[in-house]
Amino acid sequence: MPLIILIGASGSGKTTIARAIEDRFAESVDVFFFGRIGVPSAEQMVAECGSGEGWRRAKTIEWMAKLAQVAEAGRKWCLKARPGSLSSQTGQPQPVRSPMN
Repeated sequence: MPLIILIGASGSGKTTIARAIEDRFAESVDVFFFGRIGVPSAEQMVAECGSGEGWRRAKTIEWMAKLAQVAEAGRKWCLKARPGSLSSQTGQPQPVRSPMN
């Protein structure tokens, strides 16, 4: 399963690199931007998932399921995210790319 995971501090060039990959390899690589899902208010996170960490965990699991579908289809993928934007409690790698391009 070929993949690229872009993680780094704000301003480090993650988005620039992800967009360059998307432009150059659009036919063969799906690029996802984790941040495009948006972040609800703390109150909404608690209402939906019990806590902010619960919300991050739920979104990480959703992302992993989406990326697994892409991989199963034989597609290469790139995920772009900030450190800490994905939950580490899933036991899964922490990649970054959004199905909501």
